[in-house]
Amino acid sequence: MSAAVLNDPPTTATEQRDDDQQQQNEEQTPPPAPRPPLKIRTIHLLIPYTIGLIWILLHPIVSVVTGELKCRGLYIDESALEPGNLRVLPYHTNLLPTLSSSADGGGTGMGMCDAINEATVTRSPFVTKRGRAPPQKPEKVPLSALDNIVCRSHNNATGDTDFDVVRILPASSPAEPAEAIVLVVDSPSSSGGDGRWDTADLHLNILALVGRLADPKSTPWLSKTVMIVSPNSQSAVGKDDLDATIHAFLGAYLGASGEIVDRPLPASFTSFMIRQVIVIDTDTQKSSDVAAKQSKPQLRILPQGRRGVLPNLDFVFALTKIFKSATMWKDARLRMYPHHEKLAQLEHWAGKHLPQKAKQYGADLLGMVGFARSLVVGPYPPHSPVLARGIDAVTIQAVFPYTASAGQYRSPLAAEFVQRLEQSIRALSNLHERLHHSVTQYLLPSPTKFVSNGEYTYPTVLVILPLAIRAASLALVDLERFSFAVALRAGVACVGVAAFIWTFAELGMVGDLSIMNTLLVLAYALTLLALTRISGGATSRMNDDDEDEFSRRDRRSIQFVACLFAVYVHVPMALAHVSLAIVSALLWTPVLAFPTYKGGKRGALQKTLAGAFLFVSWPPVWVVPNAFPEYTMYVTSVYVPLHLLLMSLWLF
Repeated sequence: MSAAVLNDPPTTATEQRDDDQQQQNEEQTPPPAPRPPLKIRTIHLLIPYTIGLIWILLHPIVSVVTGELKCRGLYIDESALEPGNLRVLPYHTNLLPTLSSSADGGGTGMGMCDAINEATVTRSPFVTKRGRAPPQKPEKVPLSALDNIVCRSHNNATGDTDFDVVRILPASSPAEPAEAIVLVVDSPSSSGGDGRWDTADLHLNILALVGRLADPKSTPWLSKTVMIVSPNSQSAVGKDDLDATIHAFLGAYLGASGEIVDRPLPASFTSFMIRQVIVIDTDTQKSSDVAAKQSKPQLRILPQGRRGVLPNLDFVFALTKIFKSATMWKDARLRMYPHHEKLAQLEHWAGKHLPQKAKQYGADLLGMVGFARSLVVGPYPPHSPVLARGIDAVTIQAVFPYTASAGQYRSPLAAEFVQRLEQSIRALSNLHERLHHSVTQYLLPSPTKFVSNGEYTYPTVLVILPLAIRAASLALVDLERFSFAVALRAGVACVGVAAFIWTFAELGMVGDLSIMNTLLVLAYALTLLALTRISGGATSRMNDDDEDEFSRRDRRSIQFVACLFAVYVHVPMALAHVSLAIVSALLWTPVLAFPTYKGGKRGALQKTLAGAFLFVSWPPVWVVPNAFPEYTMYVTSVYVPLHLLLMSLWLF
């Protein structure tokens, strides 16, 4: 029996017609429209910008990186494990050094070397237990009789005395020291005195410090060479003379960059590697401060340098921990930024009107703003040239209240201040710094809190991110055709002007601010002329519709160049000078990335408002010297080209 074969039933004519009709309908149905590309709107750019701004404002109370509702606290590493445990004897006001010229009324306007040659100090024994010293009869010793003290009055090429420097070698160190710590002290006349070392309490205590550091029984812990530098001028007045002294000392010790020093210091002074410099600035011209009106002492530890340069954070925190433990200075609130009248008024208002829970946040936020402001626009402390040489340095500003009778410092305050200086030298004398590493990029909301670069980098990137998103959106979606010729000419014109101004400013070819403003006016006039020719020549032979499309494409092409240039200059700035990067990105991101430029001519009102903003933000009008004291590298290489690119977007 054969197997049956099963076959499909035959297709009928009706079914065949249905299949043909379905196939024909499918062929006539148009394919689905492609999904339109994602359009970047202003709200998309506003989200990261707002998050970054809020994150920055929360730095004093939130650490997102560590996941804690608090700012990171005191940072002390192996260079000073616990400065509070480093005990030194107090400086007694009845055991101050005496000068042989005091009896006959001499000593007026004398330098530090003259005072050392005439001073007699009382030796103090080393502290063996907490607050105690072994019983020992006080001993009077002339400083000039100590072999490990050498003082030199350094003269410049014209024969005038620039400064006095005393070198103190450790008498009990088993090996010859290779490193040095430098103290720079201003003259007695700049501290509100009469220029006499025998009547200024602070400087008498400095002489006592010299005697202690040179005595092996008083300071057996000293392992580094200590040098003390002071101006030698009877007419020395305040900060300007202190700046000149530091420049002269650095030139004589390290040499000027690219120049031959006429009179360098001898090799017996310059054979040591300078590791830390502490500048003592006793400027008293702050009578408008609230604390000064209340006759309270003021204390500021300033680490800021030019172009965002800062010393090691452990060095700064070691000093803050030492000076915060002072007894006589407990009424002086320690601050980490220079005096600024408006910040002082805001701080006073916040402490008086804010709720109790918000007072600490307000104080820390103002402290962070003051710290960042000093890094961006100054005033820069006197130690900033030292930081530029790669040496850790800070400035300690102290304001001593005067007594009504003698007009001099209150002796206990000056004595304890110098005691804390000795404690600082002991903390810095513990470690050889050759293999030492620490944090050098940070913000300080208060003397006991810091924001590291690992924390503030993320919000800074969020603020810059809209510029990158807008540039990517223009390149991939919005621009169907790139106006290469227009964008290239506008970019070259704007950046070329910036390069021209930067050359004159950075190379010191023009030192007068009015001449720089004149050059900037001429440069802007030439740029406006070039942009007018570029814009007019491109649209002279087009009808209205083509002109609108062409102007839209031109503006978006220039916007792409502006956003790309802004990202290019702000990313390295965020890694090296975050205080300036945050302020700059908060300004330029909204005006460059947020607008969506369309075709068509601008109305008179739009051009008027745009022109008013551009005029106010023009560097000669307000930026220099109100925001910046001079044409810095940021103004010439970042602000000016971005301002010109913005002008080409808004006016053409």
